[in-house]
Amino acid sequence: MVKRKKIIDLKGPILFVEDDKLFSMLAIDKLKDNGYEVHHFENIVSAYNEIEHGLFYRVALIDLSIGGDDSLNGDSGQYMAQLSKERNPDVPIIILSAYSHVTVPCADRILRKPIKINDLISIINEVIEEGVRK
Repeated sequence: MVKRKKIIDLKGPILFVEDDKLFSMLAIDKLKDNGYEVHHFENIVSAYNEIEHGLFYRVALIDLSIGGDDSLNGDSGQYMAQLSKERNPDVPIIILSAYSHVTVPCADRILRKPIKINDLISIINEVIEEGVRK
């Protein structure tokens, strides 16, 4: 009997929750150029609805200070990361933040803005490869 290798889609879809229009546009273009499908949301309400309806994604990129739900008192990104991890525990979470001293327990990486798009691509590839090795 021949053992078949499990095929893993290293370029699977990315959940991208970011409200900075210029950064989003540049990042999405570069991600698509690198073979990624991107599901972009400008607020957590839209992203939440998609996750609740079963959206599959390979990596979650979440802006820590994303808007969209005033009831969270500025913790929208933290809430979105936690929700994402609860729904999809094996999916890496990358937090994007302009603040230097943040803690998000469920995050696999926290990146400080501004970040170069090429560096972001490298980190996405790293967290995907780390997940495959687990």
